[in-house]
Amino acid sequence: MVDFTDVLNTQADLIERPKPLPIGSYICIVAGLPEYTVRSTKNGDSQTITYKLKPIAAKEDVDESSLHEFGGIAAAPTFTHTIWLGGTAEEQTRNLFRLKDFVGHCGQAISGVSAKTMAESVVNTQVGIAVTHRPAPDGSAIYAEVKRTFAV
Repeated sequence: MVDFTDVLNTQADLIERPKPLPIGSYICIVAGLPEYTVRSTKNGDSQTITYKLKPIAAKEDVDESSLHEFGGIAAAPTFTHTIWLGGTAEEQTRNLFRLKDFVGHCGQAISGVSAKTMAESVVNTQVGIAVTHRPAPDGSAIYAEVKRTFAV
């Protein structure tokens, strides 16, 4: 276990921004039940379902040397995948389809069950993610994020 005091005694000059996970496709485990939240937006409050996706393997399109330099798959961060449920009736229909699509990518049954049952059926399943890089608005950092999910 890491000693909290030792961590806090690290000299600021030695602290560097972590590199983002290399671009490419990864196989993930859906870690735990989804989190249901209400988020404030400029158009009012909106409900969300958020999943935690932990990479367990890289696909062939990930540069091996970049992944090794990053620290390997074991060093990969847990990503969040959020599905928004609020908005207009049209937006809700589109977002429920995104949920159904994600559940299908996880290999779960998507007929004859409620949206909530679908949402919670993916715990510990595998799903593929395509990771891309996005620069910070001020250009000071590069962030790795999930562009899309796919079946494995």
